[in-house]
Amino acid sequence: MPSLDPLVYPREYFSKVDPLSQGALLFLGYFVATILLFMVTLQLLLSRIENAPTGLTGQVFGQLLGVIFFTFIIMLIAWIVVAAVMHFVGGASGDGSFEDALGLAGFAYAPELLTMPIGMAFIWLETRDLRFDGSDPAEMARQVDELQAHAFGPGLLLTLLVTVWSVFILARGIQGTHDADSQSAWTAALIVGIGSILLTLLG
Repeated sequence: MPSLDPLVYPREYFSKVDPLSQGALLFLGYFVATILLFMVTLQLLLSRIENAPTGLTGQVFGQLLGVIFFTFIIMLIAWIVVAAVMHFVGGASGDGSFEDALGLAGFAYAPELLTMPIGMAFIWLETRDLRFDGSDPAEMARQVDELQAHAFGPGLLLTLLVTVWSVFILARGIQGTHDADSQSAWTAALIVGIGSILLTLLG
């Protein structure tokens, strides 16, 4: 069973290990899990459409390759940006490497991976009794907007909890990898956390 030490005692853990390889695996795992969650959610919503236009499912999934590619590029950039903030802001006073910061940034995705089943369960609960009218695109769009608005509160709460956990891992972790001072470490981690929340709110 994998150790929870990097998620609970990040400073102590990252002062003893090289985090790059495991952090990269966590990043890739998060990307794959995100795509799978997206596909399952999409299939779930499509299965709730009554009187759907012929070939709708094929058309939707036919566009997935482009979505997957651009999602990977955006997530890769985000991973590098988080590592850069932690290295150049949080660890500026220390002696760790950018590779260490990159590995640590990968570990910051672990809380999201762990809570994905909760998000999936919530999506299923919210959609299990829904039926969309595919013969009326305007009405279906209204139903989808209503579903998103209803899910915003619980979804935001889960995002906030995950972000707080990730900020903790980053702040304490950079003190382990870079021997950074507490103020710089928490400043950098909070920058990342606030940026993540703002991007979530902006959609």
